Amino acid sequence: MNQTVNKILKVIGVIFALLYPFCVFLLLNSGVSMRFMSLLLLVLVLSGFLRSQKKIFLCVGLVLILGLLIFDNDLFLRLYPVCMNALICFSFLISLRGKPLITVFAEKMGNKATPEMLSYTKKATVAWGVFMFINTVISFFTLFLPLDIWTLYNGLISYILIGMMFGIEYLIRRRCMRESI
Repeated sequence: MNQTVNKILKVIGVIFALLYPFCVFLLLNSGVSMRFMSLLLLVLVLSGFLRSQKKIFLCVGLVLILGLLIFDNDLFLRLYPVCMNALICFSFLISLRGKPLITVFAEKMGNKATPEMLSYTKKATVAWGVFMFINTVISFFTLFLPLDIWTLYNGLISYILIGMMFGIEYLIRRRCMRESI
């Protein structure tokens, strides 16, 4: 039963994370108080905190909720995508000091660690880091635009761009792996 509850909570967390900009848009336009939203978010983050191994993402969420509680300003709600993009960017770039993240992903998909594959995955990790940096910058600039534009970029356009980057990078990786055999 406990595993089922954990899976359900994980699915709810993923759905909420994906729909976060739309939830913020709806809540801000409904007149719900910032403090009520912060308490709701606090419950969600704390439930995730107990189950997650990636505590840094949840710590950022807690800091933003604390800012929302203290300053009663929707900027702290809208900063979440900026922070998540920045953390993902940082994760890609810091992995270059050891095993690049794309190398880890490629190995999990069954690719052998050939010199060609390692060369490619290092370059792909750099490309992802640059891509996520650009996404972070754009997401930051949307903070100063109307809420509907912020929602459109952070809740749709950003995901489409990430999906396109993933698809293109995956196809190139598969082609490079075939050619190196």
